[in-house]
Amino acid sequence: MQKNNKLNFIFFTKYFIIGCINTALSFILLWNLLGNKDISYSIAMVYVYLFGLIFQYLANKFFTFNSMKFNFYELLRYICLILINYFLSVFILTISLDFFKVSIFVASSISAATVVVSSFFFSLIWVYKK
Repeated sequence: MQKNNKLNFIFFTKYFIIGCINTALSFILLWNLLGNKDISYSIAMVYVYLFGLIFQYLANKFFTFNSMKFNFYELLRYICLILINYFLSVFILTISLDFFKVSIFVASSISAATVVVSSFFFSLIWVYKK
């Protein structure tokens, strides 16, 4: 059991590092796109969001979970996870803002933390399962 916990800690550390790199690259991409006066912020965000999803999928697939072969069902599970996380975020934001009456910053922080943990958990046991 201790070996499994150590392995999960290593996976989570890698997952966290990929998330930090993804955030940094997304900010750099957004900054560069917004420097181009021909692109609106809403279009720039579409590019940044799509980049982030693709980068996150590939980096976690190869680096974090060592999944080296293309698997259509793995990709489909990843897309389902994105949808699950979206609805989870909306649910948490709604409950936090409407029921608990916290600020948007607090609600967003709770939502982000929850999504990071749920994403890691579902990636480990479902998306990239061996």
